[in-house]
Amino acid sequence: MNLLKEKKRVIELMARFVIYVKASTAMTETDINKASETILIPLFEEIYGYKNLENINDIEDNQNYPAIDLGDKVARVAIQVTATKTLDKV
Repeated sequence: MNLLKEKKRVIELMARFVIYVKASTAMTETDINKASETILIPLFEEIYGYKNLENINDIEDNQNYPAIDLGDKVARVAIQVTATKTLDKV
């Protein structure tokens, strides 16, 4: 496949993902939000080069660590995965 076709496929899949998350959130279904924390790790690793990215909620005793969802201790990076537009959680 050529690069343009691959880029269009990535855009299509990401658009579907965003719509699915928005619709689920609007219906107070949060399973996709929690799953997204783990699903997005390989994407962020590939895009940003974080090789030690972990879901903080999986490694901490607390299942919903406040404000931070993903972290790379080596790169000293923290990522908040949220489905809302507000800054309330930050």
